[in-house]
Amino acid sequence: MAFRRRPSKVLVGLPLRSRLVLVIVCVTLLPLLGGCAPRISKFHAQLVPPGSLRLAQITHFVPRATVLSAEFVVRSLQASGIGEADIDDGSIAGGRVECCGGPNEQETAPMFYVPKGINVQAGDVVEIHTGSPGDLKKPSGPVNMLTRIREKKNDYGRQCRWDPPNPELRGRILYCDWMQAEGWTLERIELGQYWLKLSR
Repeated sequence: MAFRRRPSKVLVGLPLRSRLVLVIVCVTLLPLLGGCAPRISKFHAQLVPPGSLRLAQITHFVPRATVLSAEFVVRSLQASGIGEADIDDGSIAGGRVECCGGPNEQETAPMFYVPKGINVQAGDVVEIHTGSPGDLKKPSGPVNMLTRIREKKNDYGRQCRWDPPNPELRGRILYCDWMQAEGWTLERIELGQYWLKLSR
């Protein structure tokens, strides 16, 4: 999904008290936040247990200017020990945990911080440490954090794939050959089921 810079005066992080404010948030910063119905931040433990590990395939990066225009996002990053100097055009990424199409692909798509020194690109399969519970009423940390690359874009299919392997199906989930050996389990959540490694 392409991002375009939006005016910095939008009311991000404030209570959604009116239809007008709701429309503003949905149109301008929806990809950075959590959707127009639930008030759940995509930067936090959206639908999955806090502290768990999950996989996502990177789909896009958010320009630094767009990140800094979102007060809720900036304050949540600050609460995670991430300052403005730590944010550049490749620091905030979005990914998908379902493929390809279907009603839940956008709703379940997480956002996460990419630490400096980890060079990623769209199409990479990455591991994410899920942040704290979050909603759009109060910025908080930690946010979702990329921990490592599990499979580079050019290596896709060697160990990780969308399952079931039928490309005509929607709502497929990421599975990698090493998951069960490393203690990952298939967990059923509100909108489906995903392979996670739960914190003990």
